[in-house]
Formats: sequence, C-alpha cells, structure tokens
Amino acid sequence: MREALTFLAGLLVAALLAALLGPGFVDWREYRNLFEQRIGAALGLETRIAGDIGLRLLPSPRLTLRGVKLGAADGESSAATIERLTVELALSALARGDFRLTEAEADGMALTLVTDPNGAVLMPPRHGTGLPAATAIDNFAIRRSAIIWREGDKPAQVLAPISVDLAAAGLGGPWRVEGEVAGASLRLATGEAEADGRLRAKIFVTGEQNQVSFDGALALPLAGGQLQPSLQGAFTLTPGGALSLSGTVSGGHRQLDFSGLAVEIAGGAARLEGEGRLLPATGSGGFQLRARRIDADALIEALGQRPGFERALQALPGALDLTLDLDQIAWRGEDLSGFALRGRLSETGVSGGSANVRIANATLEATGDLGDNGFRGELSLKAPDARRAALALGRLGVEPALADSFAAFREFEGAAT
Repeated sequence: MREALTFLAGLLVAALLAALLGPGFVDWREYRNLFEQRIGAALGLETRIAGDIGLRLLPSPRLTLRGVKLGAADGESSAATIERLTVELALSALARGDFRLTEAEADGMALTLVTDPNGAVLMPPRHGTGLPAATAIDNFAIRRSAIIWREGDKPAQVLAPISVDLAAAGLGGPWRVEGEVAGASLRLATGEAEADGRLRAKIFVTGEQNQVSFDGALALPLAGGQLQPSLQGAFTLTPGGALSLSGTVSGGHRQLDFSGLAVEIAGGAARLEGEGRLLPATGSGGFQLRARRIDADALIEALGQRPGFERALQALPGALDLTLDLDQIAWRGEDLSGFALRGRLSETGVSGGSANVRIANATLEATGDLGDNGFRGELSLKAPDARRAALALGRLGVEPALADSFAAFREFEGAAT
C-alpha cells in the first residue's frame, strides 16, 4: 500500500538526500552519476537526470533537477518523466532525522501507467525499502502535467492538462489534493491507510457540464510488482441540468458495477431505479431501469423548465445496452401500462430498439431507431376493440378524423413503416 502511494510524490521527496552532498557553488553536472546513484538508491528506482542540476543548502536544502526520469527505460513498466523538479526540505526535520517536504514543484510531468492484459498497473522494478512512512508533504505543486494510460497495443489514453497541489501528513495519509484536471475542478481528501489496505476517500469533480462526487474507500493492493486499484462507495453524478444519478459503485479499471441506482429526471418529476455495469476501457455496458408510475404530463412540463437534458446523452462514455420497464404512464388523462423498451443508448439516441405499451385494450409495438430525426422503423397495433382504442388515442392527441376512421373497425391488427 505504501509503495503505491509513494510512486510519485513520496519517491520524489527522497531526491533531496542529494542536497547534503556539498555547497551550491559547485558545478553539480560533473557529479551527475553520483546524484543518480544516490537518488536511485534512496528511491529503489532507476533514476536518470538528463539536464541541469542545482543545489542550495541554506536557508533550507533545495534541489532543482531538469530532465528527470524515474523507472526503467524499457517501457515495460510504469515510469515518470519531469521537465523540471524543484524540492525543498525542512531543515529542522532533517536535524531530527526526519523528512518533511516544505515546497516542491514538478513542472511538465508525464506519468505513464503501463497495464497488463488484466488491467493491473505494472509498477517499476524496486531495489530498496523506500522512504519512511512518516515522511510529510506540506505542499507539492504539479503543473503542466499529464497521466498516460497504456494497455498493450491499444491507443494510449491521456488525461491532461493536470495542475494540482498535494499535501500529506504522512505517506499513508491523510492526503489532500486540489486543483484542475482536464478542465475540471478536483478536490480529494483521504484518511489514513487502514490495516486492510483501504483508504477512505471523498472526491469531488466539477466540470463545465458534469459534476461527480464519491464517498467511500479506495483499495490499492500491490503484489508481485502489480497494482490493482479498485473502489467501493456512494456516488452522485449530474451530467446535465435536468438529470442526476446516485447509488453505489464498486469495481476497477475492467468493470464498474452499479447497485441501488436512482435516476432523478427534471428535479424529481420522474424517478427510475435499477442497476447496471460499465466497462471503462471500452465505454460499453448495460443498465436496467424501472419505475412503478410516471406522470408524463408533469415530466414534460418540468423538462421545459430545466434545459440541458440532451447534455446527458452527450456525456455517455459510449453505446450502452438499455432495459427500461414502466408499469404505468399517466398521459393526458389516459393510463398507459406495461411499457417496455430494449435498445442501445448513445449520444445520438436509441438504436436497434424495440418497445411495446398497452393503450386501453390495444397493444402498440415499435422496432427501429429513435434520434434527432425522429423515429424510423416499424409500428404495429393490435386492438380487439377498435372503438375503445380510438377514444384513448383521441385523448392522446391523435387527429379526430384519423381516430374516427380507426373506430369504424370492430377490431384492428396492422403494421406500418
């Protein structure tokens, strides 16, 4: 657990051991190999310094490195590169034999996480014990940086730009992170690492369109040089002004499972419940949603007062399998029952869908696609009592002439495309 937490922040702190090598007027580039050996030994990682080296001892040890590379150079495991790294230690803590990072800045950092076919992060080879767990970080600024996710031959996924400030009472927590990631505001607070390796965490992400919060536990188990991160806890997601989701999420990079899911539409004008799963690597998954009763009139009115429902579709990670069951729909004084929808939901609408609903004693079925251009597909209607069905259709807004023509049939069964 401690090694996982110190891969970036903790490991970089140990670089300040080199600050005790000598006065600042020396051209430390001549001692590049010595710096790399000393820092690498302290970190337990292969360390390379390609650029300038600057060192100051007073009023507190301060080290500036350019072109820093941490981790193996073969690209087979995770690694970090930093254009400019500046770190400063508390002199009083050093006098007691402790490490306390007072100020640090990593500018132009690229953290590359390499995963195996099972989604586990391959950590860089280690050759030492690392820093003491009590190492404290007052402020560690990360600027102009990126996280790169590499999985086999798949295209790399990049999260950038990253500009955050970190602080920690110890490498095992509590941690505080604040800043911006890919244009969204990020706030993260954790407790101390628990005996079972879990880390209690609260996360808040606020973007231009979306808001996400998480309150639960993060697990960072490390075994055999592989890190398999996962989470479990309560979440809320607001992808648009007219939609919000909440429930419990658990899982990791390969699959996230959702339970106790509640979907609030237009401020509670409609509420759906259910469960689902998401495969983050592919953006695919499926959700099963249901409701006992929906007041369609109230929902339509509420949506008219809350623009932004379409943004929820734009926020989808990909095409999702959707199952929607509504026991009853109240619309224009008519009760529709047994509504069932199956299809693939994406930002363009529903494709490959099939739906059916009962209106009075009639059954209406539809198959096809529903999007910006309306519905394209096949409609079929079966009405044992056409007159009764025509009265219901008239109340729902069907043209009177068409309803009257339909009522002329004693019973009706037909389809149209």
